[in-house]
Amino acid sequence: MENPVVELFSAETAALMGLADYFVGDKLDAINPLVRKRIYYETNRRIFEPMLTHSGQYSWMSTTRPVNNWNPWIMSNWISATLMLEQDENRRADMIHQAMLGLDLYLNGLGEDGGCDEGPSYWTAAGASVYDCLELLGNASRQKIQIYDLPLIQKMASYFYKVHIDGHYFVNFSDADPKLRPDGLLLYRFGKALNDPQMVSMGQWAFRKFPERTLELNGHHRPRSLENLLTIKNMGTSAADYVPVRDAWISDIQVMTARADNGFVLATHGGHNAESHNHNDVGDFLLYANGEPVIIDAGRGNYTARTFSPQRYELWFTQSQHHNLPIINGYGQSAGRSSEATEVSSTLSEKEAVLNMNIANAYPDEADLASWNRKVALNRQKNRLEITDAYTMRQKPTAIQQVFMTICEVDTQVPGKVVLTTPTRQTYVLHYDPKQWSAATEFPSTEGMEYSSFKTKWDGHPVQRILLTNKTLKTKDQFVFTLENQKAR
Repeated sequence: MENPVVELFSAETAALMGLADYFVGDKLDAINPLVRKRIYYETNRRIFEPMLTHSGQYSWMSTTRPVNNWNPWIMSNWISATLMLEQDENRRADMIHQAMLGLDLYLNGLGEDGGCDEGPSYWTAAGASVYDCLELLGNASRQKIQIYDLPLIQKMASYFYKVHIDGHYFVNFSDADPKLRPDGLLLYRFGKALNDPQMVSMGQWAFRKFPERTLELNGHHRPRSLENLLTIKNMGTSAADYVPVRDAWISDIQVMTARADNGFVLATHGGHNAESHNHNDVGDFLLYANGEPVIIDAGRGNYTARTFSPQRYELWFTQSQHHNLPIINGYGQSAGRSSEATEVSSTLSEKEAVLNMNIANAYPDEADLASWNRKVALNRQKNRLEITDAYTMRQKPTAIQQVFMTICEVDTQVPGKVVLTTPTRQTYVLHYDPKQWSAATEFPSTEGMEYSSFKTKWDGHPVQRILLTNKTLKTKDQFVFTLENQKAR
């Protein structure tokens, strides 16, 4: 390699080599004194020199647009390798300083609420890697480098528990996975550093809920794994008093989460269609009931070259037509920063949790929309989900459809009702006006490289699309859909 490129796994390898040198270097010398020299030589050639001389050419070090999880993930490994391997004090200090400036690019790209637009599964490599960096810097400087009291860092951390649904389910907008096994030791350590009782209790809960996660030493983030091992002795044996947050509004990524007393958990968002790992899903929502998915974001398929190419939005799981959104005159949403929600407002109260937004700008001009005002509400008094769409077209539409995605068993036999039965036989009803809509269902493809993971992603339950087709087609109209427990009426 005459022109080595620094990417995730070369940086991971550098950190691993640094740890090996630090912990068992004398044993390597006993085998062959050239081994450690080769470790430094290769790390210097493949990581240190490229980062010091031309890191600005990498997209994850961009100064013109927000960077994603690659930045803090690579910075954490660069810092670790530098501290373990670099013997020249001046050069070591320079590289640590450059890594701190690099990490600032990620932090400066976050909004005031520290939201992670990539989703919680990527937060473990983004926000959590910021903590890896801060922990390494704090330990190396005898805690002289310490910014845990900054509101941005505290909010960036709290994002993770604000998007927790139940058990191993998390809000999975964009390319995020719906199911995670949280790293309880990481959460506990981060919560202690921040003095955040909610994160500490979540860490204690996750440590006991997912004990197998504790001993996973293979994989990535190895400096983190070492700190985790040193923390086990502090966890104790008492049960964790963890209660998920009742509701949250993360304004910078326009994500709202809320709970009702009947076990409903709603998540919805506005945002835009140029987010990291974006799906065209402005105005999407999902609903869980007592820990089970009812209305879902299907999630991503398998990553291939097409996933990160101009053909990305040919894949059904990235299209708004396979999210819980309207299809207007045959058109789904467009990709791009200007495809965004406008007039966005969130209201959280004991009575209800509401997100209002106009999603018209997310659709192409060919959809002929003047406005599409969507209200997504969790009515806590009636324990039900309420979707209200009010639109104005520039001329009479030729077609309007509404999409609802699910893994439930679906029964559309009774006009006006879609009966949804979960895997544990909970039953819920989606109500619609049968004078306005006809109902049908279909199963998106699971064939092909990008789609095969959908055969197993939801515990083997197939993803199904409920498609309501409008029969009245007016230039201006309003629709209301409600979803509640079957026994509620």
